[in-house]
Amino acid sequence: MLEVWIETLTRSLPADSIIGRLGGDEFGIAIPQASAENALILLEEIRAHLAEHPVDGWTINATFGVASRPPHATDTAELFRCANVALARGKREGGGRVAIYVEEKMVLKSNYYTRPALDRLSKLAGRLNRTEASLLREALDDLIQKLR
Repeated sequence: MLEVWIETLTRSLPADSIIGRLGGDEFGIAIPQASAENALILLEEIRAHLAEHPVDGWTINATFGVASRPPHATDTAELFRCANVALARGKREGGGRVAIYVEEKMVLKSNYYTRPALDRLSKLAGRLNRTEASLLREALDDLIQKLR
């Protein structure tokens, strides 16, 4: 299964990407010419592909943590720390997702929602096998369309 994982990453990432095994089932991926947002989109496509194409009856449930240098970090050690913080949040939120590093000084839209509402959103996302962000984007798009 690990071979399929590595092959999918290698074939799906830009040619200048660097993939390194950190240990066990953890990998570090550098995508030099991608912004954090573009890396998030690319890795979400790879994550979804792996989840939708079982290998020998096993589904690969990948979780990625994304950080960028800059704006999240100024050196390699800080970049790894930020990526690990994002990865831990992705795992804490249920795994099988791509999470981008969020700086404490950033204002998250989720700050506008109550904890129970966010918990319901998380459960709905899990039930629909979608990301919370995609559900919020869809709801916002529907609202904007409705009010035009």
